Amino acid sequence: MKKVLFIALSAIFTLCSAVSAQESEKPVYAICVSNSTLADSDWSAAVDALKKKHSEKFDVKVVTWDELPIKSLPELQKLQPTYICFVAKYEEANQIFVQFCHITARNLDPDPYTDAIWAILTGYDVNDVNRIIAAPDMKVDTCCAGFGVNLTKFKSGVWYSEGTKNHYGIKEADGAYQERRDGPDDTTHALADAYGKNQLFMTSGHASPRDWQIGYSYENGYFFSKNGQLYGRTKDKEEFPITHTNSKVYLAVGNCLIGNIDGPDAMALAHIHSGGVNMMAGYVQPTFFGYMGWGLRDYYVEQPGRYTAAEAFFANNQAITWHINRIFPEYVNARAYTGTLNQMNMIQIMPKMDEDAMKKFADMDKSDQQFVFCMGFDLNMVALYGDPAWQNPMQSHNKAWKQKLTSKKLDDGRTEWTLTIVPLNGADSFKGVCKEEATKDGRPIFQFLPKRVRNVVVDESSKDLHATITDNFILLPKTDAMSTGKDIVLKFTAE
Repeated sequence: MKKVLFIALSAIFTLCSAVSAQESEKPVYAICVSNSTLADSDWSAAVDALKKKHSEKFDVKVVTWDELPIKSLPELQKLQPTYICFVAKYEEANQIFVQFCHITARNLDPDPYTDAIWAILTGYDVNDVNRIIAAPDMKVDTCCAGFGVNLTKFKSGVWYSEGTKNHYGIKEADGAYQERRDGPDDTTHALADAYGKNQLFMTSGHASPRDWQIGYSYENGYFFSKNGQLYGRTKDKEEFPITHTNSKVYLAVGNCLIGNIDGPDAMALAHIHSGGVNMMAGYVQPTFFGYMGWGLRDYYVEQPGRYTAAEAFFANNQAITWHINRIFPEYVNARAYTGTLNQMNMIQIMPKMDEDAMKKFADMDKSDQQFVFCMGFDLNMVALYGDPAWQNPMQSHNKAWKQKLTSKKLDDGRTEWTLTIVPLNGADSFKGVCKEEATKDGRPIFQFLPKRVRNVVVDESSKDLHATITDNFILLPKTDAMSTGKDIVLKFTAE
C-alpha cells in the first residue's frame, strides 16, 4: 500500500465551523466548478445556463476551486447549500474526483453525514451538459433492465435475466406482469431496443469502464463504448451503434467500474452522449458488497414516487454512514484522509485514524471488521452524474408504508415536528427494507426535513425508536415497534 496524498480538514473546521449559513429566503444551489473549466467560454456559458435554470427556485452561487474540489469546502461551509452541482469536464471527473465530491459534501458541518444532495454534471462534450441542463422534469413510469425487476411498480417495462438464458419479464402498458421462458438466446438487440423506449435503465453483472457483459451466468452479447458512442456486440460478433435521444435515468446498481470515467472511451460518457442518459449512477471501482448500488433500487424503485434518483442516492449513502457510525464511529468522524493504491492500482481515499481508533478496530469482532471494511469501501465509490436538482421521481405506485411529516410552531419559538409512519402491509410492511441485521437490504426509513434544524430534542414517547435526526433529514432504523403493524410516531422539537 503506497501513500499518495494527505488532506486534513480539522484546520478548515477550526476556521469555518462557527460560520452559519448565509441568510437567504431561498435554499442555496451551489455550482462548484474549477477555475480552468470556468475559463472555457463554452463551459462558462453552460454554468450560466445552469444558474438561470435554477435561479427562480434557488439562491444560486458559483464556487470555484483549483487542484481538487475539496478546496471549495470553506466557501461551501459558509453557504450550507441544499444542492451541490460539481460541473466538470470529463478529464477532471475521474474516480479520485468522485471520492472527493463525496468527502466535500459530507464535511459542510461536524456531523458524519452528507449535508447536501450532490451530483457531477459532465459529458463527452459541453453539448451533453447543455442537454442535461435543458432536460424537462419527468415522472419515471417505464423500465428496462438486465436483471429481474418488480415491474408491477411501473406502467410498462421489460427485463432480461443475466443468470438464466431465455428468462425475461414483461409488462405492457396497463397490462398484467408476466415472466416468460421463451426469450432470445442473445438479448443484445432486445436490450438495445428497450433502452431507447424506457425512462429507467438498470444493469448488473460484469463490466469495466469500456463494456458491459450482458450475460452473467451464460454466454450473451456486450455493450461497449468508444469516443462517446455506445455500441452493441452480439455473441456472433455483430456490432451496431446504439443511439437514442429519449431522456432516461441509468442505475448501474451491480456493475463493477462502469461509472469510472478514465478517458474519452468511458462507458459512462457513451451512455450520456449517445444513449440519452441524463442521470447515471455507477461504481468507479470493482464492487463486491453492493450496498451502495443495490440500495438505489430499494429507495428509488421499491418506494416509487418518494424520492428523485439523486435523493435516493443521498438517502442510501446516509444509510451506509449510519451503519458504520453505530459500529465504528471513529471511521466516519475522521477529518483527515489518506490515499492508497489498492491491488487494482486505483486510488482509494480513506479516513486517517489515530492509534487509539486503529487499536479499537483491531479488537473488534471479525464480522464487524469485515462489515465496516465493506461499507467503508462503498461509502465513496459510486458516482452520480447529472443535475442533482433534476426532478425525476418515479410515478407513485403501491408502497409498503406511508410517511407524513408535519410541523407546529410552539410558543417558545421552537418547532414541534411529527413524523408518522403508517404500515400498509401489517407487520410485513418493512420486510426487506429495514431489517435489523447488517445486511445489504438493512436500510433505515429515510425522511428529508424541509429546512435545516438545530438543537433537536426527542420527545420521551419516541426515544425507543432510536431515530437519528440531523440538521436536514431523519433516519428511522428497524425497531420492535416496526413489527407490530401499528403506526409509528416520532416526535421532536428543534430550533
